[in-house]
Amino acid sequence: MKTLIIGLGNFGSTLAKELTKMGHEVIGVDKDKHKVDLYANEITYTMALDTSDRHALNSLPLDDIDLAVVAIGEDFGSSMLTSALLQERKINNLYCRAITDLHKEILESLGIHNVLFPEQMSAEHFARSVIHKHVIDYYQISDAVEILKLYAPPKYLGLTLGNIRFSKEYNIQVLSVMKPREKKKLFKAAINEYTDVPFTDDTVIDEKDCLILCGSQNNIEKFIKRELDSW
Repeated sequence: MKTLIIGLGNFGSTLAKELTKMGHEVIGVDKDKHKVDLYANEITYTMALDTSDRHALNSLPLDDIDLAVVAIGEDFGSSMLTSALLQERKINNLYCRAITDLHKEILESLGIHNVLFPEQMSAEHFARSVIHKHVIDYYQISDAVEILKLYAPPKYLGLTLGNIRFSKEYNIQVLSVMKPREKKKLFKAAINEYTDVPFTDDTVIDEKDCLILCGSQNNIEKFIKRELDSW
């Protein structure tokens, strides 16, 4: 998936880095060259660009983008202009960050209905992590789509992804399987790093594996209640 993230503040840069780690092709854009240079080695591509300028924005490969996120925070004017220009280009899967209810209302008046409130999402993320200790990370992409990163439940150990049937049972998709990798220390080896591995329906779930799942809020909640609450 090719993703464009505009605004590399705390929210935008974190999202861009996580999506890059998941194996997606990410273009991170900010008009602050210092931020662009700071994350150059952690995001697939980075560019210093003022996206509130129509000509500058059109220099991006917008026709090839599968997902666009306007993550600009306090610069209200730049956020609105960028969002309006992308909406004008009829970008598929356009998500825009809002920092106030008024900001959200104005975005919606432009026909943009995928509006994000990162601060609220962070609180929900924290609540989810506290309640479910086996959840490592939780990302609410929109009101309809969530991504869940968790340790594989013990009942899955030794089973294949095909046996578990995430898609059929819960209508959720496996985005990634991460397996522990030994990192050598001076006196002993410790498993403290994870790496993505190619996976198929025949991939076996081993102890300490991590899974990254994607689905609707209702389906993710159903999965959590059935598989994690009794763990």
